[in-house]
Amino acid sequence: MKNRISLSFILTLAFVMFSQVASAQFQGQIKMNVYGNSDGDIEVNEVNMYVTANRIFLKGEDKVSFADGMESGGLLIRNDSKDFILLMSDKEALQITKSEIEGLFDMASMVGGGKANAKMDGKDVKPSYRYSNKTRTINGFKSAEMIVEDSSEKKKGSYLSIWLTPNIDINWGMLSEPWKNLPEEVETTVNGMSRETIFNGKNFPTLIEYYDSEKDETIKIMEVTSIKESNVAKAMVQIPAGVNLVGISELMWKMMMNDN
Repeated sequence: MKNRISLSFILTLAFVMFSQVASAQFQGQIKMNVYGNSDGDIEVNEVNMYVTANRIFLKGEDKVSFADGMESGGLLIRNDSKDFILLMSDKEALQITKSEIEGLFDMASMVGGGKANAKMDGKDVKPSYRYSNKTRTINGFKSAEMIVEDSSEKKKGSYLSIWLTPNIDINWGMLSEPWKNLPEEVETTVNGMSRETIFNGKNFPTLIEYYDSEKDETIKIMEVTSIKESNVAKAMVQIPAGVNLVGISELMWKMMMNDN
């Protein structure tokens, strides 16, 4: 099965799930289930996260569509090379830097008639979140609950329940830095809540659920199923043999030529 997911949702979920600064780095493999809804049916995508001191590779069992006619088979974050590698096929991968991504957000905002978000460092962002007094053990890790309130009037009383453990230290490098020109819908999450609670707190989410007050039901969004320290991650964070790296300018040129 293939899931079509919006770019803003991918960014929001990625930063909520996996963002922190760490000193003693975890090395190994983390498995998690990401839940979606397709025509009323619950779909489960297993995502594997391979972590070393300087690199992280995220790969799901399903390819993710991030633009018309474009799919990703995995995302490699190379903090040692200061870039992101988006695997698009067995032969080609997109190589892009953080500043290039920020530039794309800025360009998309101008094309859409909006303007880049002026809150660059998250200092003025005041997300609505709180810690409950609940704790539970998830896959052997003691986790505490953080509640993130839904700000929309229609969903008043709805909230995200994020269970965090301080016992998994991962070096996220570029992702832990402030991001510029983010879309408004992810600005508060990335530069606000994530920096205050996950970056500085060195926490890692083991379970994310959403309570819908309108339907009076709880929906599971993400759940960690396995955490193992292992050397297998070293092999997984390498670019596969035979894969050619292309830059964002070259990729955009190819896309324009294909439209003609």
